[in-house]
Amino acid sequence: MNLTLAEFEALFEAAPGSYLVLRPDLTIAAVSDAYLRATMTVRESILGRGLFEVFPDNPDDPAATGTRNLRDSLERVLRTRAPDTMAVQKYDIRRPESEGGGFEERHWSPVNTPVFTDDGALAFIIHRVEDVTEFVRLQKQRLEQSKLTEELKARADSMQAEVYLRAQELQEANRRLREARDDLEARVQERTAEAAKLQQQLFQAQKIESVGRLAGGIAHDFNNILTAITGFSEFLMAGIPVGDLRRGDVQEIAAAAERAAALTRQLLAFSRRQVLEPKVLDVNAVVATLEPMLRRLIGEHIELKSNLAAGLGTVKADPGQIEQVIMNLVVNSRDAMPLGGKISIETADVQLTEDYARLHMDTRPGPCVMLSISDTGCGMDAATQARIFEPFFTTKELGKGTGLGLAMVYGIVKQSGGNIYVYSEPGHGTSFKIYLPRIESAATPVFAAPAADRPARGSETILLVEDDDSVRKFVRRALSGCGYRVLEASRAEEAIPAVERHGKDIDLVLTDVVMPGLRGPEVVRRLKALRPGIRVIFMSGYTDQDMFERDMLGPQAIYLQKPLTLRTLSEKVREVLDAN
Repeated sequence: MNLTLAEFEALFEAAPGSYLVLRPDLTIAAVSDAYLRATMTVRESILGRGLFEVFPDNPDDPAATGTRNLRDSLERVLRTRAPDTMAVQKYDIRRPESEGGGFEERHWSPVNTPVFTDDGALAFIIHRVEDVTEFVRLQKQRLEQSKLTEELKARADSMQAEVYLRAQELQEANRRLREARDDLEARVQERTAEAAKLQQQLFQAQKIESVGRLAGGIAHDFNNILTAITGFSEFLMAGIPVGDLRRGDVQEIAAAAERAAALTRQLLAFSRRQVLEPKVLDVNAVVATLEPMLRRLIGEHIELKSNLAAGLGTVKADPGQIEQVIMNLVVNSRDAMPLGGKISIETADVQLTEDYARLHMDTRPGPCVMLSISDTGCGMDAATQARIFEPFFTTKELGKGTGLGLAMVYGIVKQSGGNIYVYSEPGHGTSFKIYLPRIESAATPVFAAPAADRPARGSETILLVEDDDSVRKFVRRALSGCGYRVLEASRAEEAIPAVERHGKDIDLVLTDVVMPGLRGPEVVRRLKALRPGIRVIFMSGYTDQDMFERDMLGPQAIYLQKPLTLRTLSEKVREVLDAN
């Protein structure tokens, strides 16, 4: 049975294989349904069009060479008039825009077969392809698996050695980790202990500072009272004939006032509100000068040993106050050894480190001169050490001590820019270590001028500014008795009009520092604006160190500390008036 052309076309199009019929000019003459499905095209849109117009290479893929290889194969068929079987080719098949566009990678195995007419002319080329995309994918997968298997096999031989090496590294890391953990725990414990120690130091410092402010205020008021008592006692004594029994009564009053003045000096020392006269000082020289007196002070039943460093650095401190510190500490050691023992005084140049400063509050690292006073006495427990520098704290029997000696030592050292620490154990003695900042300067000996036999006199005019009535009356009478003309101001605000009225007649201003309203330094600044160059002496029961730091008095200010006596007052006034 012969097929009609239409029947043949229908049979061809329905064939299960992927076929494409090309004319010699490589335009598409016919196409099977399977080919259309594989290339995602429509018959009407490709028939009559050039093969490479419909199926170009992917311009974005340099490895896409399927179309170029197909062109070469078809040209060989046209040239040789023989079938040409191609190797598996990668084609990038363009997707329709309705399916997202772009290209889809496919792998085909093509065969190009020529078809001739009866007279031998080339009529068509049948382009048949077999889709081997899945086969190529599986081949690649097997190749990759084979490669991976080879790699795993190659690594398997070294795996055991690597595991062993890693195990050793892990063991070493664990060892270091344990050491680091132990070190960290030790550091945490150390820092916790440091924090607790610093917290205790801060609490103690705050407590001492609070008591110090209270003590300074008490001493200020007390010194005003004592100035009146001692001053008027001198006036009484001067008016009582020698041999009169009343002189003894007045002497008792004066002696009691002096004892009270000594207590206030100790309070001021503790509260760091003394006026110091710092000098460049050799601590070794101070110890050597005091040593004979210290031996008499402690008695023959106690041995005194000194170990003074050669070439010791110098410090800047008040010589009299440093002497007081040494004497008080030696007396404290003596009292701790009623049955005898040994006191050691040692000096050395030391360098305080950052670590030491971190563990001791208010301590600055740097070069210092260390003064140590140790004894072999009964020692102290921790509770006693915590309170040892508090004023009025004492372990002695009632009536055997005021409890101000070590408080005064603490205040002097602190006001001198230093630090003091106590080391002690019950039954093993006590050691006090003082650290004073070292300075690079040669020490200059200071010699005290001999005291005058009688009050110094004069005839100049003095403006007295003092709010306390008793003190003002004593000073006015004392200065008037020495020949001076005295102008009075009971308040700071009264001093300004006095200078405006008397102007050039005033030779000296004698003013209290702490007064209601305007303070002494502010009064003096206003007076100097009216009368430049006027001479000034400040007097007060205490002067806060902050005043110096704020330049209220200034480092060159002349200062007279209460309680005053007739002699100290007259000598200081004469000294200032006679100065160039």
